[in-house]
Amino acid sequence: MFPDVPRSEHEVLTEIAWEEFFEQFDKANLALLYEKDSMFSKIIGRDTLERRQHGDHDAAR
Repeated sequence: MFPDVPRSEHEVLTEIAWEEFFEQFDKANLALLYEKDSMFSKIIGRDTLERRQHGDHDAAR
């Protein structure tokens, strides 16, 4: 949730500590894909990231 952004709150979301977030992130074997100098970001599987790094740009989770 982003407090300064309208309509960003959702009643089914639960606030958690960063430590718990990163623990779950690692447990689910996820990676953050982002573009430098851009607002684009996407959470993907690390297996997808590895395939993209090896040239498979159509890889998706």
